[in-house]
Amino acid sequence: MSVDKEYNDLVDEAGEANHPDIVRCPACGFTERVSDMGGDIPELYAEGTTRLYCGSCGHEYGVSTNVSWLFTSPAKLPPAGGKENGT
Repeated sequence: MSVDKEYNDLVDEAGEANHPDIVRCPACGFTERVSDMGGDIPELYAEGTTRLYCGSCGHEYGVSTNVSWLFTSPAKLPPAGGKENGT
């Protein structure tokens, strides 16, 4: 899905809207990029709900942040002595 299509879907969506970088005011539909305000509101990057004020109409609303992690471990080392499978 293109970024433009994803953005337009967010603006047009009547219900809850999910996006990795844009939040939408439920009162007026104004959208803002989280990456543009994250430095000022670091709580946006923590799990939970953050209260925001719309930059257009001033409406207060909550934005939920869901955080997930993926841990990558290095490849296994060869067995000691360079022999595999005990042979």
